[in-house]
Amino acid sequence: LATLSLRDKFWAPGANRAYQSAIDSHSRDGIAMEIPKKFGRYEIVDVMGISAAAGIVYKARDPMTERLVTLLVRPVPEGSPEARLRWLGKMKRQCSFRHANIVMVYEVGELEGSAYMAMEFLDGEPLDSVIRKGTPLSLLQRIDIVSQVSDALQFVHDHDVVHLEVRP
Repeated sequence: LATLSLRDKFWAPGANRAYQSAIDSHSRDGIAMEIPKKFGRYEIVDVMGISAAAGIVYKARDPMTERLVTLLVRPVPEGSPEARLRWLGKMKRQCSFRHANIVMVYEVGELEGSAYMAMEFLDGEPLDSVIRKGTPLSLLQRIDIVSQVSDALQFVHDHDVVHLEVRP
């Protein structure tokens, strides 16, 4: 197993290429990542996931509030300043959403060439792992899941947002 230094691989010049390469390698080869101890004020507890679309997702602790958070970190998009501001604007807009089926966003910002979003930490088993296990869900459970997802999507659509990456 190779070890990736997140600072060296993801936030160096040309970070987006290195970031994508590391994600591709991670998904193919199960690379063990060196977990940073901190990102900004947040104390990193563990890596929850990594994907090209979402970025790196950490379980972290906010020492100011003493709560666990989900911390999404990804390189700021390369390209025009307008594209960067548009992308960051989408992240910031999520901070105003209040809905029972949408995770609460506490903070959005930029640090060390990366955009980040600190969100409510929800402990539990992700739906995709339940599906992979092959655990049968009752019809009522499936209807409940679809109903909750539909309510959340309707809420964001009513606020002129189209969510392009709906997954379990």
